[in-house]
Amino acid sequence: MALGIFKDFVNSAVAACKTIVNVVHDVSSTLTKVVRVKFRELKKKYSDIDIQKEKENRFDELKNINDQIIDLERKYTRDGKLTENDMYKLHELQIKREKLKNKVDNAKEYEAAQDIDENEDKYEKKKVDEENPNELIRLGGQMFLNKKCKYCQSPMSIRWKTSIKSPTLNDLFWGCSSFFMENKKVKCPPEKLSKQDKEIFSNFNREGFDLSSEKLNRIVLSSEQFIKKRLQYSINDVTDNYLCPIHHERMQLKQKKNAEDILDLHFLKCPRCEQMVKIKTPAQLDSILTDFTDKGLF
Repeated sequence: MALGIFKDFVNSAVAACKTIVNVVHDVSSTLTKVVRVKFRELKKKYSDIDIQKEKENRFDELKNINDQIIDLERKYTRDGKLTENDMYKLHELQIKREKLKNKVDNAKEYEAAQDIDENEDKYEKKKVDEENPNELIRLGGQMFLNKKCKYCQSPMSIRWKTSIKSPTLNDLFWGCSSFFMENKKVKCPPEKLSKQDKEIFSNFNREGFDLSSEKLNRIVLSSEQFIKKRLQYSINDVTDNYLCPIHHERMQLKQKKNAEDILDLHFLKCPRCEQMVKIKTPAQLDSILTDFTDKGLF
């Protein structure tokens, strides 16, 4: 299923949780109209396909492919070499994995377009608040469709220094996911947010996001036990919104053993490797609460 629903907005980066960053059109009219028309064409074309089921099948196939790739990598580590047949097999598996990654991304693009079509009146274009960029912070650590590192073509995500408790817009940047790969000798430099990145198209119907970061921090810290209880049965569950940039498998929700507080407790981790996303802000906490409990902070 080759979609390209958002291809007319070539500079746009589409987040898994249905937010578009760096929009190059008069969004309220043009983007909504184009996405709606293209989505409905695709909906008709693929009317006999269960997109959700297809996506689940792709994730299962990815898991199987990753199992085989990891077996061959372990064999190389153990023996110091691979046979010619194994080298060929590894190459073919890597090609299959890349194709499956694209198919998963296509399904997620379809879901984003579907949400825009079904909730058109809730979507709007908005400039991000410079002091309280909660809508962008919420996306921290999530891989974006159409946003690749210009140095190595790895997926990029919105990041900031984790020592910053209440990041402002100037603290945010695009970070290359390969930065955290242990075997990569040269680290790709971060990319500054462009002027266009500071205008986003999304469903802004999220309670509490108009509050300052400091106030959100205080509210979350005072509700620590309640939030812990809400997430306690979701530990080790997975979410589509956080995917490992290497294996493209869904990350699992985890807890630290010796956390300082609720904003140091949770993180998402790939079941295959050390790739992880730390949940350090109320906006990110809102995102995982929505993913795992269907309700945000408020």
